Amino acid sequence: MGRPWELLEANEWQLDGLDRRVDGEVHPDADLRGGVVVESGVETDETTIPAERVL
Repeated sequence: MGRPWELLEANEWQLDGLDRRVDGEVHPDADLRGGVVVESGVETDETTIPAERVL
């Protein structure tokens, strides 16, 4: 990869393949959208987490 946007495109490609998984603690008022992954040991607050994120 030679240009910064190529790294962003590769990251987007990788994240697009994620399936939603929640192993951590999610606040009851949190809004998870799309293929969000919440790993074990992670605690969210009452925020909105947009699609394709790994926490």
